[in-house]
Amino acid sequence: MYIHRIIEHSIKTLEKMYKAILITGPRQSGKTTFLSNYKPSIPLLNFDDPVLRENILHEPNVFFKRHSLPLILDEIQRVPEIFLPLKLQIDNNSKKAQCYLSGSQSFLLMKNVSESLTGRLGIINLLGLSQKEK
Repeated sequence: MYIHRIIEHSIKTLEKMYKAILITGPRQSGKTTFLSNYKPSIPLLNFDDPVLRENILHEPNVFFKRHSLPLILDEIQRVPEIFLPLKLQIDNNSKKAQCYLSGSQSFLLMKNVSESLTGRLGIINLLGLSQKEK
């Protein structure tokens, strides 16, 4: 049974402001579960899949033709090269909340995000379940 998370209100606010939303947090904090339940109609692509990683690394334009926005891109820390092609994709449209990203917070991830998606990305940190959520 899915437990609704307190961050849903914050995400709804960020969706009105940004073209992409990044949910970071420690491993096993519920990022993927949250996104797949919060936006069940949006395809979720997980970069633990080596074929997806290869596709985005070698042919980012083809990748985004096969997988059009909106998307949920999970485990993005595995493909830091995604941020520039993603920027080009979300800049082609003025819509907000075109893409949801999730990944474990790391210095490299945050550095690439801040360099490529400045002004386009709302970031929120998801921790484990709080007492109110249990």
